[in-house]
This record gives sequence, C-alpha cells and structure tokens, in this order.
Amino acid sequence: MELRRLGSVAAFLGLAGAFLAAREAEHSLILGICSTIISDPTIYPEPAYLGVVVDGDRVVAAAIRTPPNALILSETEVPEAVDVILGDLVGATLPGVLGSAGLAATFAERWAARTGGPVRLAMRERAFRLGRVTPPRPVAGSMRPAGALDRPQVIALLDAFVAEAFEDEE
Repeated sequence: MELRRLGSVAAFLGLAGAFLAAREAEHSLILGICSTIISDPTIYPEPAYLGVVVDGDRVVAAAIRTPPNALILSETEVPEAVDVILGDLVGATLPGVLGSAGLAATFAERWAARTGGPVRLAMRERAFRLGRVTPPRPVAGSMRPAGALDRPQVIALLDAFVAEAFEDEE
C-alpha cells in the first residue's frame, strides 16, 4: 500500500472520485469540499492536503484537509490505510480528525501515540442517506412568512428537532 499525494482536486477526483462516489452519503463532506475548491480555488488560504491510499491499482482510502481545518478521512475496508495516511502526515500539525467513529478514534489514538498529544472527543456527527422520497400529502392553505403569533410553534418545532437530532450528545 502507498499514499499518493495529489496537487489538485481534479487529480484527486481523477484517482479517488469513483471510490468516493460509491459511498456518496458517507463521503459527502469530502465531495462537497472538492466542489467548493473547484468553484472557488481561493476559498481556502492554503493548499489542500489531498491524499489517496492505493493498494496496487485499487483505491482503498482517501483523506483531505483544508488548513487550518481538521483532516477528513474517507471510509475504508482496509484498516491499515489509517497508518499509511498517518505516516504521510508525520511532522504536520493537526487540530483534529473527522471520519466514522471507529476510524477517527483509531487515527486519533495512533496520532497521539506518535506525537504525545492528547485525544479528546469534540463532537459526534452523523450522516444520513435518503433511501426513498415520499411525496407530501396535499394540505389546505398556502405558504406565508412566519409572524409573531407563530413564535410558540416555531420554538416548539426547533426544540423538538434539537432533542431528536442531538439525543445522544452528552
């Protein structure tokens, strides 16, 4: 296994695009950042880190970082790919890592072992994939801007959303 560091988003997607698209929901952050860089290359002040781990001619993992932000890891079926990415980043300063819970934890623990830095869980996030669309039922009325009389209902809806979306947060 080897890591290929790419110099452009076009090259990164040329090598890893099909791999990332195969699990689009899980890789939406990486793909979204790539899209942003393509549409406005000046959006990030420093060049992005664009790494792809290959095993022979097969892509097994990818990572992207737009300094000063955290490293983002793709999903991988090859746990050893974490060590390949980690090895490529020795000497770098990382504020954090994003990825699936197990993969990010493994990377963080191994990074801390190499650098002597602490490991701290800052936030748990999730990605959801829409499997099917159910058209909404027709309702009477029409859309309108919310007004002062709608405030209690809007607050109740937002509170319910926060309770559901962050139910596992500590």
